[in-house]
Amino acid sequence: MIDERDATVDVESLPTVTGDHDQLGQVVQNLVKNALEHAGDEPPTVRISVVETDGAYRFAVADDGVGIPESRQETIFDIFQSDAATRDGTGIGLAVCERIVTRHGGDIWVESTPGTGATFYFTLPSSDQVSPGGVYNDD
Repeated sequence: MIDERDATVDVESLPTVTGDHDQLGQVVQNLVKNALEHAGDEPPTVRISVVETDGAYRFAVADDGVGIPESRQETIFDIFQSDAATRDGTGIGLAVCERIVTRHGGDIWVESTPGTGATFYFTLPSSDQVSPGGVYNDD
């Protein structure tokens, strides 16, 4: 899809986190795919970045697409919530992202202004916040 859209995906150096490699990869893949599907007519740019704050990593997947109306931002992670205007997607991808991130002890949310793109954020605990069994330690 990246080649089909003539898209640019910029990725900062990312940290090593504790968790299920396949599931966390699916989160990033779903967020990038979502950005490309809702990019508008111009070749899109997607930026993936991360900052470390308060024992967690905050990842951002930002695009320069059409953005998300405020009325949709509250329900966008609910299952089967697809874009009715374009009929793109099944409405499952973002719900899956939320479940995976939550299982890994993190949070996920979106910030967007229509016409200027969207940024999906998700947090994951840093490795020192995860017990050897992989369970989030909020002590």
